[in-house]
Amino acid sequence: MKNSVARIVEHYGGNPANLIDILLDIQDEFGYISPEAVNEITDQLDVAAVDVMQTLTFYHFLRTEPGGKYNVYLNNGLVANLMGRDKIVKAFTEELSCDWNCVSADSLAGLFDSSCIGMSDQEPAALINGMVFTRLTPFRVREIVRDMRAGKNVRDMQVAEPGDGNNSDPLLNSAVYNNIMKKGAVVFSEYESGSLCAKIRENNISPQDVIEIVKKSGIKGRGGAGFPTGLKWEFCRNASGDAHYVICNADEGEPGTFKDRVLLTEYPRLIFEGMTLAAYAIGAKESILYIRYEYH
Repeated sequence: MKNSVARIVEHYGGNPANLIDILLDIQDEFGYISPEAVNEITDQLDVAAVDVMQTLTFYHFLRTEPGGKYNVYLNNGLVANLMGRDKIVKAFTEELSCDWNCVSADSLAGLFDSSCIGMSDQEPAALINGMVFTRLTPFRVREIVRDMRAGKNVRDMQVAEPGDGNNSDPLLNSAVYNNIMKKGAVVFSEYESGSLCAKIRENNISPQDVIEIVKKSGIKGRGGAGFPTGLKWEFCRNASGDAHYVICNADEGEPGTFKDRVLLTEYPRLIFEGMTLAAYAIGAKESILYIRYEYH
């Protein structure tokens, strides 16, 4: 244990800022994060145990007890419940002879609640060892448990055809659908990657001009508060300090939403170019995209 934790911590340069990555790697290796592992982390990073525990206990996908060979995280959101989640819970518990939020007696599977996983347009949905399974039915659950008992790789359990758009790309091979019903002029129109940055270079548009254009456009933030984007960029550019940063919040933690999932899947270059534009406007040299674990 000690040598493994030391190796993982060293991989991340002994930086406490990488605590979540360290915890995830330890969990991947041992199946969970034991009290002994926590003690080793505190020693290796020279941090207080409470700092490790508050992170470890905050995120539901980090486990302090052993899980199963297959770990099922079933969305417990409003839409999932309306779409028949209770039948899926019943099917899993009966097939595995296991209570919910427990691990089966043979350690084959763990059954756990999860907050919204961004699949509200195709519920009931679950993550099984990180793989997305959508539109679950009791019959499909019986098939999945049969495959668990056969020892199948979780990817081989997925019998549904890949979804539309980039979901069908071999890099994703995901049975998820975008469900874009209507394309508009702003978000889902045709887009040539790099065209905006090229236009700024060709026309020598200054960062201040970019901010003024965005302010006049009336564009507002997508996070719910509706704060004017151009004004935010202006405040950031005028903020004190030598280093400015762009943080793209792709967490999408609000239950029932999945807009970011579709944008990230179909228009990643558009998002990155928008981040580049923001960085140019506010004088940043580094941008960070924060993505939720459920979209891993």
